[in-house]
Amino acid sequence: MAYNDRSPSYEDLRGFSLVYLRAIALAWSDTDQGRQFIEALKSDTMQALQRYFNYQSPFTVDLEIQPTRQGKWIPAQMVNGKPVPGHWVDLVPNELVFNVPTKPAPMYEEAIAAAEYIDSGPNYLFSCC
Repeated sequence: MAYNDRSPSYEDLRGFSLVYLRAIALAWSDTDQGRQFIEALKSDTMQALQRYFNYQSPFTVDLEIQPTRQGKWIPAQMVNGKPVPGHWVDLVPNELVFNVPTKPAPMYEEAIAAAEYIDSGPNYLFSCC
C-alpha cells in the first residue's frame, strides 16, 4: 500500500522504471520462475512486484497487465560495412490513463470545485500539494 496516498515524484517514477525493466527480464527468462512470475503478474501485479522484487510502490497506482501484439526485434547487423545496433520495430505503446472528474453543473462553482480538487490531497496526479 502506498504511503500517504501521494502523487509520484521523479525518484518514484525512476525507481518504478527500474523494477519494470527487471520484471521484463524475469518474464523473458525461459525458467519456471519466469513463467510463475507472468502468472503472478496477471493475478495481482503489485503483489507480484512485492514478492519477486521486494518493491512496494510509494504512490497509488493501479497497474494492469495485458497481452499485446509483439513488436519485432531486429538483431544487430552490418549495413554497407557499418554496424547497426539491434532495435525494435512495430512496438505497441504503453498506455497511461488519467482520471478527470466530471464538471459541476452550475458555472459559478467551477473555480470552487477546482480548488477543492486540489485541496483533496496528494492522491490526484495533478494536484498542487
